[in-house]
Amino acid sequence: MVRIFVYDSRELPDPNPTMSVDEVRQYYVTWFQELSNATTEKEVKRGEDMVHEFKKRVGTKGQVAEPIVFKCESAMWGWLDDEGVTGIPAKPVDVRRWDLSDDRIYRLSWYKGIQIGPPTHQVTLGRVQSLLKPEVESITFLNKVTGETLTRQYLGMEFTRWAPGFVFLLLGERV
Repeated sequence: MVRIFVYDSRELPDPNPTMSVDEVRQYYVTWFQELSNATTEKEVKRGEDMVHEFKKRVGTKGQVAEPIVFKCESAMWGWLDDEGVTGIPAKPVDVRRWDLSDDRIYRLSWYKGIQIGPPTHQVTLGRVQSLLKPEVESITFLNKVTGETLTRQYLGMEFTRWAPGFVFLLLGERV
């Protein structure tokens, strides 16, 4: 049985029959970057062949996107809610698991039209500043106990070697 992969009405040959369908999708990301977040929509038999169709994940560009909301424990709420002298929260970061299957983290990883892994940063006066502007402008936090919400400016993300698998969301002033 021959495997045929279809994307954007194009038939793509099977690069290696021992690869899984997901590995084939990743292989073709080199030529079709939008496959990096595509899904396998259909798997149908066509004669003796098996056809796997990749579908592009629909984004929110040009549309009003749903706000990004993270639930927050009461102990952490105090840090996020506390205004420092400069208006920056007492806790200027929020730590989350680096998991692109979480749509909120996926949306936060986009920077002005390109998707990147760990973004490049520069240090100015001891503060980390992203060289790219994130597409998402703010993050809302929901207090699990009181139901209050708090929205902070989203400045970008940072990765560290000492916390593999986690991303630090850099926060700014209250919005």
